[in-house]
Amino acid sequence: MKDKIGPAMQAIHELFPQLFHSDMFGRDAVVEEATRKSLERYILGQDRRLKSECSCCGVVVGAGDPKMKTCSRCGLVGYCSKDCQLSGWKDHKVVCRSTKELKNGDLVRLWGLVEEKAQSNGLVFEVVGQDTESKDWKLQTLGTEDY
Repeated sequence: MKDKIGPAMQAIHELFPQLFHSDMFGRDAVVEEATRKSLERYILGQDRRLKSECSCCGVVVGAGDPKMKTCSRCGLVGYCSKDCQLSGWKDHKVVCRSTKELKNGDLVRLWGLVEEKAQSNGLVFEVVGQDTESKDWKLQTLGTEDY
């Protein structure tokens, strides 16, 4: 797997043991292997905004297909069926938050509109705090994906 990711993402991958014992998601939790895999795919850049791959079973459904169900809270993961959505919730709920609920230490990617299409330049940022006066989030660049 390391040959498919850039140096910054390799560093993040190697930090996973420490991240799972931190309060990265605002809660102390014992993370099971399935959750670890789910979070690893999420952080390493599986683009869930397109929601074309079922987050539970991995089946690929066309982007925008009405059969694809998305998480109503975060909107970042897709499911091919109600059964997969219910099955996947056990693991997904550990990392699921509204995008308005950022916390220090979260890893995020920014999206913008380019010719009416959502696009990301692949940069990964770490949330390092919030300006109390402006309510703007402070971000720190970690690196970019090489795939």
